[in-house]
Amino acid sequence: MVLLDYLFSMKTSFSTACALILATICASCSIFSREKPKPLPKAPVRTATLEVTPGITVLARLKLPPGFQPFAQTPPMWLEEGKEIAVLGLNNGRTMVLGFSGPGWQSGRVIAEDGEGGAVNGTIVDAAPSRDSLMLAYAVQDRNEHRVEVVVRDLISQGDGHAVSTFDGDFDVASLGWTDGFTIALALRNNPQPSAPAAQPTPAQDEQNASEESAVPRTPSSSPGLYLIGINGAVTAELVSLKCTLSPLRWSPQSRYAIGTGDANAPPIVVDWRANKCQRLNARAPIQVIDWSSDGNSCLYTEVGIDGQEAVYSYNIADGSTRLVAVSSGAAAYLATGETLALGNSQLSFKRASVSTAPLLAEIGRSAGQGEVQANSLGFMTTPEMLAASSMSYSRTGDMAAMVAYGADMGGTRKILVYAPATRNAFMIAWGAPRGVACLSWSPQGRYLAVVDGDAAESSLTIFEAPEKTQQR
Repeated sequence: MVLLDYLFSMKTSFSTACALILATICASCSIFSREKPKPLPKAPVRTATLEVTPGITVLARLKLPPGFQPFAQTPPMWLEEGKEIAVLGLNNGRTMVLGFSGPGWQSGRVIAEDGEGGAVNGTIVDAAPSRDSLMLAYAVQDRNEHRVEVVVRDLISQGDGHAVSTFDGDFDVASLGWTDGFTIALALRNNPQPSAPAAQPTPAQDEQNASEESAVPRTPSSSPGLYLIGINGAVTAELVSLKCTLSPLRWSPQSRYAIGTGDANAPPIVVDWRANKCQRLNARAPIQVIDWSSDGNSCLYTEVGIDGQEAVYSYNIADGSTRLVAVSSGAAAYLATGETLALGNSQLSFKRASVSTAPLLAEIGRSAGQGEVQANSLGFMTTPEMLAASSMSYSRTGDMAAMVAYGADMGGTRKILVYAPATRNAFMIAWGAPRGVACLSWSPQGRYLAVVDGDAAESSLTIFEAPEKTQQR
Protein backbone atom coordinates (compact mmCIF):
# COMPACT_ATOMS: atom_id res chain seq x y z
CA MET A 1 0.00 0.00 0.00
CA VAL A 2 1.36 3.33 -0.96
CA LEU A 3 1.36 5.77 1.88
CA LEU A 4 1.52 9.49 2.39
CA ASP A 5 2.47 11.84 -0.48
CA TYR A 6 2.46 9.17 -3.12
CA LEU A 7 3.47 6.83 -0.48
CA PHE A 8 6.86 7.15 0.97
CA SER A 9 8.45 8.38 -2.27
CA MET A 10 11.05 10.21 -0.17
CA LYS A 11 10.80 7.94 2.78
CA THR A 12 13.24 8.09 5.67
CA SER A 13 12.43 5.05 7.67
CA PHE A 14 13.57 3.04 10.51
CA SER A 15 12.22 -0.21 11.87
CA THR A 16 11.26 -1.09 15.35
CA ALA A 17 9.40 -4.20 16.42
CA CYS A 18 6.03 -3.72 18.05
CA ALA A 19 6.77 -4.31 21.68
CA LEU A 20 4.72 -5.87 24.43
CA ILE A 21 5.28 -3.38 27.24
CA LEU A 22 4.84 -4.35 30.86
CA ALA A 23 3.09 -1.31 32.33
CA THR A 24 2.87 -0.42 35.98
CA ILE A 25 -0.33 -0.08 37.95
CA CYS A 26 -2.20 3.19 37.36
CA ALA A 27 -1.28 5.84 39.94
CA SER A 28 -3.31 8.66 38.47
CA CYS A 29 -6.55 10.26 39.53
CA SER A 30 -9.80 9.52 37.79
CA ILE A 31 -11.16 12.16 35.46
CA PHE A 32 -14.28 12.28 37.55
CA SER A 33 -13.18 11.32 41.06
CA ARG A 34 -10.43 12.23 43.47
CA GLU A 35 -9.90 8.55 44.09
CA LYS A 36 -7.74 6.80 41.53
CA PRO A 37 -9.39 4.04 39.46
CA LYS A 38 -8.49 0.62 40.72
CA PRO A 39 -6.96 -1.55 38.00
CA LEU A 40 -8.08 -5.13 37.63
CA PRO A 41 -5.85 -7.76 39.25
CA LYS A 42 -2.77 -8.71 37.26
CA ALA A 43 -4.20 -11.94 35.97
CA PRO A 44 -5.11 -12.93 32.41
CA VAL A 45 -7.78 -10.46 31.28
CA ARG A 46 -10.14 -11.12 28.40
CA THR A 47 -12.74 -8.88 26.79
CA ALA A 48 -15.56 -10.27 24.63
CA THR A 49 -13.14 -11.16 21.82
CA LEU A 50 -9.66 -10.04 22.91
CA GLU A 51 -6.83 -11.22 25.12
CA VAL A 52 -5.20 -8.31 26.96
CA THR A 53 -1.41 -8.11 26.83
CA PRO A 54 0.01 -9.03 30.26
CA GLY A 55 1.02 -5.92 32.19
CA ILE A 56 -1.29 -3.52 30.38
CA THR A 57 -3.38 -1.59 32.91
CA VAL A 58 -7.09 -2.34 32.59
CA LEU A 59 -9.27 0.02 34.65
CA ALA A 60 -12.64 -1.51 33.80
CA ARG A 61 -14.05 -4.46 31.91
CA LEU A 62 -17.81 -4.26 31.57
CA LYS A 63 -20.04 -6.88 30.00
CA LEU A 64 -22.75 -5.35 27.84
CA PRO A 65 -26.31 -6.73 28.13
CA PRO A 66 -27.06 -10.10 26.49
CA GLY A 67 -28.24 -9.53 22.94
CA PHE A 68 -26.62 -6.08 22.70
CA GLN A 69 -24.80 -5.59 19.38
CA PRO A 70 -22.53 -2.49 19.19
CA PHE A 71 -22.71 -0.33 16.08
CA ALA A 72 -19.62 -0.88 13.93
CA GLN A 73 -19.14 2.74 12.84
CA THR A 74 -19.95 4.42 16.18
CA PRO A 75 -17.04 4.56 18.66
CA PRO A 76 -17.70 5.02 22.39
CA MET A 77 -18.75 8.59 23.24
CA TRP A 78 -17.19 10.35 26.26
CA LEU A 79 -19.94 12.44 27.86
CA GLU A 80 -20.21 14.85 30.80
CA GLU A 81 -16.67 16.09 30.18
CA GLY A 82 -15.34 12.54 30.37
CA LYS A 83 -17.28 11.30 33.38
CA GLU A 84 -19.56 8.97 31.42
CA ILE A 85 -19.01 6.66 28.45
CA ALA A 86 -21.89 5.99 26.06
CA VAL A 87 -22.14 2.95 23.79
CA LEU A 88 -24.61 2.77 20.88
CA GLY A 89 -26.04 -0.42 19.46
CA LEU A 90 -28.99 -2.73 18.98
CA ASN A 91 -30.42 -4.49 22.01
CA ASN A 92 -32.50 -7.38 20.70
CA GLY A 93 -33.40 -5.32 17.64
CA ARG A 94 -34.04 -2.00 19.42
CA THR A 95 -31.63 0.93 19.13
CA MET A 96 -30.25 1.83 22.55
CA VAL A 97 -27.68 4.20 24.04
CA LEU A 98 -26.07 2.80 27.20
CA GLY A 99 -24.15 4.99 29.68
CA PHE A 100 -21.46 3.96 32.19
CA SER A 101 -20.13 6.25 34.93
CA GLY A 102 -19.11 6.42 38.59
CA PRO A 103 -16.15 4.67 40.25
CA GLY A 104 -14.74 2.14 37.83
CA TRP A 105 -17.52 3.06 35.36
CA GLN A 106 -19.63 0.44 37.16
CA SER A 107 -22.85 2.48 37.26
CA GLY A 108 -24.89 1.75 34.13
CA ARG A 109 -28.05 3.32 32.74
CA VAL A 110 -30.09 3.58 29.54
CA ILE A 111 -29.60 7.11 28.18
CA ALA A 112 -31.91 6.71 25.19
CA GLU A 113 -33.84 4.02 23.36
CA ASP A 114 -36.35 3.61 20.57
CA GLY A 115 -39.84 4.99 21.12
CA GLU A 116 -38.87 8.11 23.09
CA GLY A 117 -40.06 11.69 22.74
CA GLY A 118 -43.65 10.88 21.88
CA ALA A 119 -42.78 8.74 18.84
CA VAL A 120 -44.07 5.48 20.29
CA ASN A 121 -43.10 3.54 17.18
CA GLY A 122 -39.98 5.61 16.55
CA THR A 123 -36.44 4.44 15.88
CA ILE A 124 -33.29 6.36 16.78
CA VAL A 125 -31.52 7.10 13.49
CA ASP A 126 -28.75 9.45 14.67
CA ALA A 127 -27.31 10.90 17.88
CA ALA A 128 -24.85 13.69 18.68
CA PRO A 129 -23.52 15.07 22.00
CA SER A 130 -23.44 18.82 22.57
CA ARG A 131 -20.12 20.65 22.48
CA ASP A 132 -19.74 20.52 26.26
CA SER A 133 -20.97 16.89 26.20
CA LEU A 134 -23.61 17.65 28.86
CA MET A 135 -26.56 17.02 26.51
CA LEU A 136 -27.33 14.38 23.93
CA ALA A 137 -29.54 15.09 20.92
CA TYR A 138 -31.00 12.23 18.93
CA ALA A 139 -33.34 11.96 15.96
CA VAL A 140 -36.28 9.58 16.32
CA GLN A 141 -38.02 8.55 13.10
CA ASP A 142 -41.59 7.26 13.21
CA ARG A 143 -42.41 5.87 9.76
CA ASN A 144 -45.95 4.97 10.80
CA GLU A 145 -46.72 8.60 11.61
CA HIS A 146 -44.46 9.96 8.82
CA ARG A 147 -42.42 12.25 11.04
CA VAL A 148 -39.01 12.85 12.62
CA GLU A 149 -38.65 14.14 16.17
CA VAL A 150 -35.54 15.74 17.64
CA VAL A 151 -35.14 14.69 21.27
CA VAL A 152 -32.74 16.20 23.82
CA ARG A 153 -31.55 14.48 27.00
CA ASP A 154 -29.92 16.50 29.78
CA LEU A 155 -27.22 14.10 30.95
CA ILE A 156 -26.74 15.72 34.36
CA SER A 157 -30.36 15.28 35.41
CA GLN A 158 -32.13 11.98 35.95
CA GLY A 159 -35.09 12.90 33.74
CA ASP A 160 -35.93 11.36 30.39
CA GLY A 161 -35.29 12.94 27.02
CA HIS A 162 -37.93 15.30 25.66
CA ALA A 163 -38.87 16.19 22.10
CA VAL A 164 -37.95 19.76 21.14
CA SER A 165 -39.11 19.78 17.52
CA THR A 166 -41.14 17.62 15.14
CA PHE A 167 -40.93 17.48 11.34
CA ASP A 168 -43.71 15.91 9.31
CA GLY A 169 -42.82 13.97 6.18
CA ASP A 170 -41.17 10.84 4.80
CA PHE A 171 -37.38 11.20 5.07
CA ASP A 172 -34.59 8.80 4.20
CA VAL A 173 -31.93 11.02 5.80
CA ALA A 174 -32.12 12.55 9.28
CA SER A 175 -28.62 13.58 10.41
CA LEU A 176 -27.70 15.54 13.56
CA GLY A 177 -24.92 17.88 14.68
CA TRP A 178 -24.44 21.00 16.84
CA THR A 179 -23.43 24.46 15.57
CA ASP A 180 -23.02 25.86 19.10
CA GLY A 181 -23.93 25.00 22.68
CA PHE A 182 -27.66 25.54 22.18
CA THR A 183 -28.26 25.02 18.44
CA ILE A 184 -28.87 21.62 16.88
CA ALA A 185 -28.34 21.10 13.15
CA LEU A 186 -30.74 18.64 11.51
CA ALA A 187 -30.27 17.58 7.89
CA LEU A 188 -33.40 16.12 6.27
CA ARG A 189 -33.85 14.59 2.83
CA ASN A 190 -37.11 13.35 1.38
CA ASN A 191 -37.56 9.65 0.85
CA PRO A 192 -37.83 9.07 -2.95
CA GLN A 193 -40.18 6.18 -2.19
CA PRO A 194 -42.44 7.28 0.69
CA SER A 195 -44.16 4.61 2.72
CA ALA A 196 -47.87 3.92 2.49
CA PRO A 197 -50.17 6.27 4.42
CA ALA A 198 -50.75 5.30 8.02
CA ALA A 199 -54.16 4.14 9.20
CA GLN A 200 -56.40 7.03 10.25
CA PRO A 201 -56.51 7.46 14.05
CA THR A 202 -59.76 7.31 15.96
CA PRO A 203 -61.17 10.53 17.53
CA ALA A 204 -59.93 9.34 20.94
CA GLN A 205 -56.42 8.82 19.54
CA ASP A 206 -56.54 12.25 17.89
CA GLU A 207 -57.34 13.86 21.25
CA GLN A 208 -54.58 11.95 23.03
CA ASN A 209 -51.98 12.78 20.35
CA ALA A 210 -52.93 16.46 20.41
CA SER A 211 -52.50 16.54 24.18
CA GLU A 212 -49.08 14.85 24.06
CA GLU A 213 -47.71 17.04 21.25
CA SER A 214 -49.18 20.42 22.15
CA ALA A 215 -45.91 21.62 23.69
CA VAL A 216 -43.66 20.41 20.83
CA PRO A 217 -43.06 22.84 17.91
CA ARG A 218 -44.23 21.07 14.76
CA THR A 219 -43.35 21.89 11.17
CA PRO A 220 -46.19 20.64 8.94
CA SER A 221 -45.21 19.16 5.57
CA SER A 222 -41.57 19.94 6.31
CA SER A 223 -39.32 20.81 3.39
CA PRO A 224 -36.07 18.85 3.08
CA GLY A 225 -32.91 20.76 3.95
CA LEU A 226 -30.75 21.87 6.85
CA TYR A 227 -32.58 23.12 9.95
CA LEU A 228 -31.01 25.02 12.83
CA ILE A 229 -32.99 24.26 16.00
CA GLY A 230 -32.42 26.73 18.83
CA ILE A 231 -33.15 25.31 22.30
CA ASN A 232 -32.02 28.21 24.52
CA GLY A 233 -35.39 29.44 25.74
CA ALA A 234 -38.22 29.27 23.22
CA VAL A 235 -37.49 26.55 20.67
CA THR A 236 -36.99 27.80 17.11
CA ALA A 237 -36.39 26.00 13.80
CA GLU A 238 -34.78 27.92 10.93
CA LEU A 239 -34.34 26.45 7.45
CA VAL A 240 -30.95 27.27 5.91
CA SER A 241 -31.12 28.15 2.22
CA LEU A 242 -28.98 25.54 0.46
CA LYS A 243 -29.22 24.47 -3.17
CA CYS A 244 -27.94 20.93 -2.85
CA THR A 245 -29.14 17.45 -2.03
CA LEU A 246 -28.13 16.47 1.50
CA SER A 247 -26.77 13.18 2.78
CA PRO A 248 -25.55 12.32 6.30
CA LEU A 249 -23.38 15.22 7.52
CA ARG A 250 -20.10 15.04 9.47
CA TRP A 251 -19.32 18.32 11.22
CA SER A 252 -15.97 20.07 11.68
CA PRO A 253 -14.78 20.77 15.27
CA GLN A 254 -15.83 24.43 15.06
CA SER A 255 -19.05 23.48 13.20
CA ARG A 256 -18.33 25.95 10.38
CA TYR A 257 -18.29 23.19 7.77
CA ALA A 258 -19.92 19.84 7.27
CA ILE A 259 -19.16 17.07 4.81
CA GLY A 260 -22.08 15.28 3.20
CA THR A 261 -20.82 11.72 2.85
CA GLY A 262 -23.01 10.95 -0.17
CA ASP A 263 -24.97 7.84 -1.11
CA ALA A 264 -26.94 6.40 -4.02
CA ASN A 265 -29.16 9.50 -4.13
CA ALA A 266 -26.63 12.29 -3.52
CA PRO A 267 -22.95 13.04 -4.25
CA PRO A 268 -20.46 13.95 -1.49
CA ILE A 269 -20.57 17.70 -0.75
CA VAL A 270 -18.99 20.38 1.44
CA VAL A 271 -21.48 22.59 3.31
CA ASP A 272 -20.67 26.10 4.56
CA TRP A 273 -23.94 26.87 6.32
CA ARG A 274 -22.95 30.38 7.40
CA ALA A 275 -22.42 31.38 3.78
CA ASN A 276 -25.45 29.38 2.59
CA LYS A 277 -23.15 27.48 0.23
CA CYS A 278 -22.51 23.88 -0.68
CA GLN A 279 -20.01 22.51 -3.15
CA ARG A 280 -19.62 19.09 -4.68
CA LEU A 281 -16.63 17.06 -3.51
CA ASN A 282 -14.81 15.18 -6.27
CA ALA A 283 -15.14 11.76 -4.69
CA ARG A 284 -17.10 8.58 -5.28
CA ALA A 285 -20.01 8.13 -2.87
CA PRO A 286 -20.22 7.07 -0.18
CA ILE A 287 -17.16 8.39 1.60
CA GLN A 288 -16.37 8.12 5.31
CA VAL A 289 -14.95 11.12 7.18
CA ILE A 290 -12.40 9.74 9.66
CA ASP A 291 -10.79 12.90 11.07
CA TRP A 292 -10.66 16.71 10.98
CA SER A 293 -7.70 19.02 11.36
CA SER A 294 -7.66 21.02 14.59
CA ASP A 295 -8.67 24.23 12.75
CA GLY A 296 -11.51 22.45 10.96
CA ASN A 297 -10.32 23.52 7.51
CA SER A 298 -9.24 20.08 6.32
CA CYS A 299 -10.57 16.56 6.69
CA LEU A 300 -9.44 13.00 6.07
CA TYR A 301 -11.84 10.64 4.34
CA THR A 302 -11.84 7.14 2.90
CA GLU A 303 -13.15 6.36 -0.57
CA VAL A 304 -13.62 3.08 -2.41
CA GLY A 305 -12.58 3.70 -6.01
CA ILE A 306 -14.17 2.32 -9.15
CA ASP A 307 -11.56 -0.47 -9.03
CA GLY A 308 -12.81 -1.50 -5.59
CA GLN A 309 -9.66 -0.31 -3.78
CA GLU A 310 -10.04 1.81 -0.65
CA ALA A 311 -7.78 4.80 0.01
CA VAL A 312 -7.46 7.71 2.44
CA TYR A 313 -7.41 11.28 1.12
CA SER A 314 -6.82 14.67 2.72
CA TYR A 315 -9.15 17.45 1.54
CA ASN A 316 -8.42 21.15 2.05
CA ILE A 317 -11.66 23.14 2.10
CA ALA A 318 -10.04 26.54 1.53
CA ASP A 319 -8.51 25.74 -1.86
CA GLY A 320 -10.45 22.58 -2.76
CA SER A 321 -7.30 20.49 -3.12
CA THR A 322 -7.19 16.73 -2.50
CA ARG A 323 -4.08 14.76 -1.56
CA LEU A 324 -3.63 11.00 -1.50
CA VAL A 325 -2.62 9.84 1.98
CA ALA A 326 -2.77 6.06 1.96
CA VAL A 327 -3.83 3.25 -0.36
CA SER A 328 -5.73 0.26 1.06
CA SER A 329 -6.09 1.78 4.50
CA GLY A 330 -8.90 2.88 6.75
CA ALA A 331 -6.62 4.20 9.50
CA ALA A 332 -5.29 7.77 9.42
CA ALA A 333 -5.39 10.94 11.54
CA TYR A 334 -4.10 14.50 11.77
CA LEU A 335 -1.49 14.91 14.50
CA ALA A 336 -1.46 17.89 16.85
CA THR A 337 1.42 19.24 14.76
CA GLY A 338 -0.74 19.20 11.62
CA GLU A 339 1.14 16.24 10.14
CA THR A 340 -0.66 13.17 8.88
CA LEU A 341 -0.30 9.71 10.44
CA ALA A 342 -1.43 6.64 8.50
CA LEU A 343 -1.26 2.86 8.63
CA GLY A 344 -0.06 1.16 5.46
CA ASN A 345 2.93 -0.22 3.57
CA SER A 346 5.59 1.70 1.64
CA GLN A 347 5.76 -0.78 -1.26
CA LEU A 348 2.03 -1.06 -1.92
CA SER A 349 0.46 0.61 -4.95
CA PHE A 350 -3.10 0.65 -6.29
CA LYS A 351 -2.10 -1.89 -8.92
CA ARG A 352 -0.41 -4.26 -6.47
CA ALA A 353 -3.33 -3.99 -4.05
CA SER A 354 -5.77 -5.01 -6.78
CA VAL A 355 -3.85 -8.08 -7.99
CA SER A 356 -1.99 -9.40 -4.94
CA THR A 357 -3.17 -10.92 -1.68
CA ALA A 358 0.35 -11.81 -0.48
CA PRO A 359 1.21 -10.76 3.09
CA LEU A 360 3.18 -7.55 3.51
CA LEU A 361 4.71 -5.65 6.40
CA ALA A 362 2.45 -3.33 8.37
CA GLU A 363 3.98 0.14 8.67
CA ILE A 364 2.96 3.48 10.08
CA GLY A 365 3.94 6.63 8.20
CA ARG A 366 4.11 10.26 9.26
CA SER A 367 4.18 13.17 6.80
CA ALA A 368 4.01 16.95 6.81
CA GLY A 369 2.52 16.75 3.33
CA GLN A 370 5.64 17.91 1.48
CA GLY A 371 7.25 14.68 0.38
CA GLU A 372 9.38 13.69 3.37
CA VAL A 373 7.91 10.77 5.29
CA GLN A 374 9.03 8.94 8.41
CA ALA A 375 8.00 5.28 8.45
CA ASN A 376 8.04 2.67 11.21
CA SER A 377 7.57 -1.07 10.96
CA LEU A 378 4.92 -2.39 13.34
CA GLY A 379 6.49 -5.83 13.34
CA PHE A 380 3.70 -7.96 11.86
CA MET A 381 2.45 -9.05 8.45
CA THR A 382 -0.90 -8.06 7.01
CA THR A 383 -2.71 -7.85 3.64
CA PRO A 384 -4.21 -4.99 1.59
CA GLU A 385 -7.73 -6.14 2.50
CA MET A 386 -6.87 -6.19 6.20
CA LEU A 387 -5.32 -2.73 6.00
CA ALA A 388 -8.50 -1.42 4.41
CA ALA A 389 -10.50 -2.79 7.37
CA SER A 390 -8.32 -0.95 9.92
CA SER A 391 -9.27 2.19 11.87
CA MET A 392 -7.55 4.83 14.00
CA SER A 393 -8.40 7.21 16.84
CA TYR A 394 -5.96 9.98 17.77
CA SER A 395 -5.88 12.12 20.93
CA ARG A 396 -4.37 15.56 20.38
CA THR A 397 -4.21 16.30 24.10
CA GLY A 398 -2.41 13.05 24.85
CA ASP A 399 -0.54 12.80 21.49
CA MET A 400 -1.42 9.11 21.24
CA ALA A 401 -2.91 7.11 18.38
CA ALA A 402 -4.90 3.91 18.86
CA MET A 403 -5.54 1.50 16.01
CA VAL A 404 -7.65 -1.52 15.21
CA ALA A 405 -5.45 -3.53 12.84
CA TYR A 406 -5.40 -7.06 11.47
CA GLY A 407 -2.46 -9.44 11.15
CA ALA A 408 -2.09 -12.22 8.58
CA ASP A 409 -1.04 -14.69 11.27
CA MET A 410 -3.37 -17.56 12.28
CA GLY A 411 -5.86 -16.68 9.57
CA GLY A 412 -6.27 -13.08 10.63
CA THR A 413 -5.77 -11.76 14.16
CA ARG A 414 -7.35 -8.51 15.33
CA LYS A 415 -4.83 -6.29 17.12
CA ILE A 416 -5.44 -3.21 19.26
CA LEU A 417 -2.33 -1.04 19.01
CA VAL A 418 -1.33 2.22 20.66
CA TYR A 419 1.35 4.36 19.00
CA ALA A 420 3.16 7.34 20.52
CA PRO A 421 4.32 9.67 17.69
CA ALA A 422 6.72 11.58 19.96
CA THR A 423 8.74 8.49 20.87
CA ARG A 424 7.74 6.25 17.92
CA ASN A 425 6.87 3.51 20.39
CA ALA A 426 4.16 0.99 19.53
CA PHE A 427 2.26 -1.09 22.08
CA MET A 428 0.02 -4.04 21.31
CA ILE A 429 -2.45 -3.90 24.17
CA ALA A 430 -4.82 -6.69 23.08
CA TRP A 431 -5.38 -9.26 20.33
CA GLY A 432 -7.90 -11.90 19.35
CA ALA A 433 -10.16 -13.36 16.69
CA PRO A 434 -11.88 -10.79 14.44
CA ARG A 435 -15.40 -11.61 15.63
CA GLY A 436 -18.03 -8.90 15.59
CA VAL A 437 -16.95 -5.28 15.80
CA ALA A 438 -14.14 -3.41 17.51
CA CYS A 439 -14.16 0.38 17.85
CA LEU A 440 -12.33 2.73 20.18
CA SER A 441 -11.98 6.32 21.37
CA TRP A 442 -9.84 8.40 23.73
CA SER A 443 -11.03 10.25 26.82
CA PRO A 444 -10.97 14.09 26.54
CA GLN A 445 -7.63 14.23 28.37
CA GLY A 446 -6.16 11.48 26.20
CA ARG A 447 -5.34 9.36 29.20
CA TYR A 448 -7.83 6.53 28.91
CA LEU A 449 -8.81 4.42 25.91
CA ALA A 450 -12.31 2.94 25.64
CA VAL A 451 -12.68 -0.19 23.48
CA VAL A 452 -16.00 -1.79 22.54
CA ASP A 453 -15.84 -5.23 20.95
CA GLY A 454 -18.01 -8.24 20.21
CA ASP A 455 -21.40 -9.03 18.73
CA ALA A 456 -24.92 -9.90 19.87
CA ALA A 457 -23.66 -13.16 21.38
CA GLU A 458 -21.20 -11.34 23.67
CA SER A 459 -19.92 -7.77 23.78
CA SER A 460 -17.99 -5.65 26.25
CA LEU A 461 -16.66 -2.20 27.07
CA THR A 462 -13.06 -2.09 28.32
CA ILE A 463 -11.17 0.98 29.56
CA PHE A 464 -7.37 0.95 29.36
CA GLU A 465 -4.83 3.40 30.65
CA ALA A 466 -2.57 4.65 27.87
CA PRO A 467 0.55 2.42 28.08
CA GLU A 468 2.92 5.28 27.26
CA LYS A 469 1.58 7.24 30.25
CA THR A 470 1.98 4.22 32.50
CA GLN A 471 5.54 3.68 31.32
CA GLN A 472 6.46 7.28 32.16
CA ARG A 473 5.53 6.92 35.86
